[in-house]
Amino acid sequence: MIIELPKIIPVLVGGLLAIGGGVAAQVVTHWLSARREREKLIRQKAEEFISALYDHRDWLSDQNSRLVFGAESPEMPSPLDRASAIQELYFPDLSSALAKINRALVPIVQFQYENAKARLEDKAKWVETYDSEEFNVLYQPYLEAFHEAVEAVVQSVKLRTRI
Repeated sequence: MIIELPKIIPVLVGGLLAIGGGVAAQVVTHWLSARREREKLIRQKAEEFISALYDHRDWLSDQNSRLVFGAESPEMPSPLDRASAIQELYFPDLSSALAKINRALVPIVQFQYENAKARLEDKAKWVETYDSEEFNVLYQPYLEAFHEAVEAVVQSVKLRTRI
């Protein structure tokens, strides 16, 4: 039996190395797969986030037409709500970018409702006094905040994934 011990040691060591290598390979494969799936999810949510921001930009123009000019379009919820939900869940570091958009929206919404009210009260007088340039002036800070938010999402994805 003692004579067989030197013959068994290489077999035992080889078996232990095979088992250890198999376990290590599984752990590394799982880690790489989980990382790849996480990066894929982050890129997908970034696309949804940016899409919601673009949808909001378009929605805001539609709202201006609907509220100020009385255009016949269905009232739709703001896509910024969807962007906010994605930001809270997947991009908590970008809360300041959305806050800047919301701050830029306050004067726009006030402008829209004041003009809608004036149009409803006395349309002829409103037509004489309405100046679309006011909206454009208020819209500029919103567009700047919008572009900064889109760029912040892109930069966040670049930092969190291997792009």
